[in-house]
Amino acid sequence: MTPFIVIGDSGASTQKGCGSYGGKPQFVSMSPYCAKDDFGEGDRLAKAWGHSEVSLESSWVSDPDGTYLLGQGAKSYHGSALGTDELKYKKALYKTLAMVGYFAQELGVPNKSKLSIGVLLPFNEYRRSQEEFSRDLKIAIKNFAYCGRLLNFDLVNLLVRPEGAGIFMGGVPPEVARDGSTLIVNMGFRNTSALFHDNGKLNPAESCTSDLGYRWLIAKVAEQAGYKDEEWILEQIFSEDGDRDVKAFATAASPMYWSQTRAWLSSLAKSKRIVFSGGTALTLENAIKENVPNSIWPDKLHDKVKKHESDPLKAFLYMDLYGVYLSVISTIKKAAQ
Repeated sequence: MTPFIVIGDSGASTQKGCGSYGGKPQFVSMSPYCAKDDFGEGDRLAKAWGHSEVSLESSWVSDPDGTYLLGQGAKSYHGSALGTDELKYKKALYKTLAMVGYFAQELGVPNKSKLSIGVLLPFNEYRRSQEEFSRDLKIAIKNFAYCGRLLNFDLVNLLVRPEGAGIFMGGVPPEVARDGSTLIVNMGFRNTSALFHDNGKLNPAESCTSDLGYRWLIAKVAEQAGYKDEEWILEQIFSEDGDRDVKAFATAASPMYWSQTRAWLSSLAKSKRIVFSGGTALTLENAIKENVPNSIWPDKLHDKVKKHESDPLKAFLYMDLYGVYLSVISTIKKAAQ
């Protein structure tokens, strides 16, 4: 039977997904917003558009616990953005269901198909919440709706892993992983996680998550510029014709941000090599290469993703997903033997 595979990474700046159904993996991303629908907006949209005409950015999902709006369509509602202290896994459930629904629609996957899911969570939430998240997802996947279309699947594999796990599984050769210590540093928008491995095995006691994601710098810019919309500030910083003042504030705050990040890196357990990933790592690439002599970039994994995603930047951001995807493929093949 053709396997249906969906991998999700519920980032604070972007929700990323990878899916396949008997063919090559496809990647997709959407805005991170997710809001509880207590006002019947999903029902109104279903009547107005029909589920087949809805884009991922204006989608919604429903399960027995309620309906949630997703993407740009949810942005204007209170609490849609992921707060600094809010746990990702609560909204990650509905974002994961949305990814399953989206790929099922795009790839023509029939109901009751066997489904394998992989989900990435920040290390601190992985330790605290993976069991609760897994329980809720196993229940929801049997009876939910994507944009009004009722769906149910036979969940045969569920792989919940900490952010950065895909980099280790897909970007560090086994012979290298077993040779001493390896630190995987995944630098995202809200958090930066460090996964410490001793001879190929994760050492939870030496792994941790900090709040030194790119949002740290955005907050400094917001203080100076007087703007509150994080997404807008982010766009101004990286757009060629972005607001000059915002760009200037970001440039001025960058040395301070690197100083904080470097101090945190120095506080981590010493390792033979440090593998960097995540979009924020690219903003600090020069500083990392100049100041972290044992730094490694997962170039081979990046090359593998570029076979499916031609944009180098997007391919870099999808590496963690793809590493988990490869692990799920391996699990399916072993079960079939």
